[in-house]
Amino acid sequence: MKGPLLFRPKRRRWLLATAAVAALSLVLALGLTAWRGWSAGDVWGLTFGTLAALLMLLGALYGVRRRLMVPPLTTAQDWLQAHVYGSTLAALFVLIHMGFKWPGGQFGWWLLGLTIWTTFSGLVGVGLQKWVPALLAGQLTVEVIYD
Repeated sequence: MKGPLLFRPKRRRWLLATAAVAALSLVLALGLTAWRGWSAGDVWGLTFGTLAALLMLLGALYGVRRRLMVPPLTTAQDWLQAHVYGSTLAALFVLIHMGFKWPGGQFGWWLLGLTIWTTFSGLVGVGLQKWVPALLAGQLTVEVIYD
């Protein structure tokens, strides 16, 4: 499997929607910061913090997806996409909520560190899920027919 194919998303619309929401959120946050400054405790900071928490909750519900097949998440693939893209978007919303500033206390550092660690390890997992099967299949010389 070649490099560009390795990074091709399974559902392109999920990637495009997430990228659009991320871009609009960044533009909104930067515009508000330039206009009146940013605070994690004002209405916009709390909005992004709440959205991040809700997206993290949605990502955590992936384990019980079989009991929660509700529209628009009616298939396992939809749940997986919501888990991956929603959790990544949640990490961005955490950074926007903080105003892209370092936390002030130990609790904030722990929360930021856990958010970054969870997001990074999840994205590494997505990469491994795409890379390892392609690597194994590329080294096969004989195809076994399952019958």
